[in-house]
Amino acid sequence: MKSRSQGRYRRRSVNASSKAIQHHEKLPRIQLIDYLRGVALLGMTIIHGAWNLEFLGFLVPGTSNQTFWSLFAALVAGSFLGLVGVSLHLAHAPGIRWRSWARRFAIIVLAAGCITAVTAVVTPDVYIRFGILHMIAVGSILGLGVLRWPGWVVLACAVVIVVVNFTIPPDWLEGAASYILGFEEELPVTSDYRPIFPWLAPVLFGIGGARLLQGMGWWVVLGRIAFAGRVGRGLCWLGRHSLAYYLIHQPVLFGILWAVLMILR
Repeated sequence: MKSRSQGRYRRRSVNASSKAIQHHEKLPRIQLIDYLRGVALLGMTIIHGAWNLEFLGFLVPGTSNQTFWSLFAALVAGSFLGLVGVSLHLAHAPGIRWRSWARRFAIIVLAAGCITAVTAVVTPDVYIRFGILHMIAVGSILGLGVLRWPGWVVLACAVVIVVVNFTIPPDWLEGAASYILGFEEELPVTSDYRPIFPWLAPVLFGIGGARLLQGMGWWVVLGRIAFAGRVGRGLCWLGRHSLAYYLIHQPVLFGILWAVLMILR
């Protein structure tokens, strides 16, 4: 027979659990994440600016393929994907908000399709078939599957992906699956290529790291960080509108450089 004290204890546990979830959901938007995303966007703008200058003849052909620019592009792409993992945890760790997730996922898929279509027309020799947006879409799906895993397990999976990327022969798989997974024998000629191996690893590093920070209570502390001044607020604003900026900045930047080229001629 159930005692009154047991009933009160169980109700109290449920209420405590509900309050814990509500407390997590009521955390303010973490400006640090927006700021870091804004910094990554600036890096992306620099990379695209260099590519545009090379395409228009301002820079020597092959400049964007030099070691510095390749490493810089990889750093920026890894930063974006890592922040995707962090954002997945912060938005859906208490419980997956399917409507919100589906809406953003649909927008990303549509944007990735537009990038493929536009680049196929404008730069058919190096058009983007599986770039950063395509990888963000895939990471947004696969990342959901590990949101409840312990942080150290997710980090271990990320390490495994990196190790597999460097150990499995690149020609063991053929066709579209090989292209998407990243096991092409030769790197495809494209202006942006971010396959699952190894680029799912930064997403998992972001999720695993975010889970560990959550367990240590650090997100409450990091949520108190605020950025003042025009630069800080501007970068946070960019970070909050990252997808729109990504889609708009390149046509605008290319148009400005093309207009300068026409004037100089």
